[in-house]
Amino acid sequence: MGYEVIDRHVLLVYFLSQFSAYKDLDDKPVFQARKRYVRGYRPEEFTFLQIKRAADVLVDLFNLTSAVVEGKFDLYKLLHAYLLDNEMRVELNKVIGA
Repeated sequence: MGYEVIDRHVLLVYFLSQFSAYKDLDDKPVFQARKRYVRGYRPEEFTFLQIKRAADVLVDLFNLTSAVVEGKFDLYKLLHAYLLDNEMRVELNKVIGA
């Protein structure tokens, strides 16, 4: 890790900002490039819209039809729980062996 990772992050944020799907109602980009790594983040650093759009990025990247798979797996809820709920993050980490 190093500058290359930060550069990729900045380029990705810039790329996504070109699409209306990744802008808010005021036509401002939902994501902002960070100048530091997010290690010990505070949940309030992420908004509901940012988390939803992050799930949208995964859906677009993997060319899925939706972030909800057969009504059983909701990527939006998963990311929201993982990023904003410490107890759920601990439980999810146990499930994935992290």
